[in-house]
Amino acid sequence: NRSSDLLLSLPSMQSGLSSALARFRHALGESLFNSSYSSVSDLFPAPLKFQHRLVSDLHSANLAAVTADARDNHDLSRLRSCQGGHSGRWLEAAPTSRMLALKPCAFRLAASLRLGFPLALAAYLSKCECGKRVDELGYHLLTCKH
Repeated sequence: NRSSDLLLSLPSMQSGLSSALARFRHALGESLFNSSYSSVSDLFPAPLKFQHRLVSDLHSANLAAVTADARDNHDLSRLRSCQGGHSGRWLEAAPTSRMLALKPCAFRLAASLRLGFPLALAAYLSKCECGKRVDELGYHLLTCKH
């Protein structure tokens, strides 16, 4: 009977998960695992959520590291805006007509703004029409009235 075979194999599966969890802890560091991962049995109430919980903890740790490296408030704001639920959907959208396709220069500009890279355009502009200096990351160009 398949169900009895499965029940008999649960202890070996739990043992295998215990060793896998220990390897994850060792490889990724204890800081990624909170108290809810104290034993493998904590993972069994929602076994389908195991990968989601691991990836969620990894994303949280990566986000903390990236935000700690933020250069200034502009950089932190850019990182926070990238966390929006659908902020990256434009990267996944397939243009259904030529009118909806981004030209290469527009894509480079949008990608540079999203990633915090210096804008090639800023190298050609030393001052804005308002008289202020144009910064290399394009923040002034995004907020100026001119």
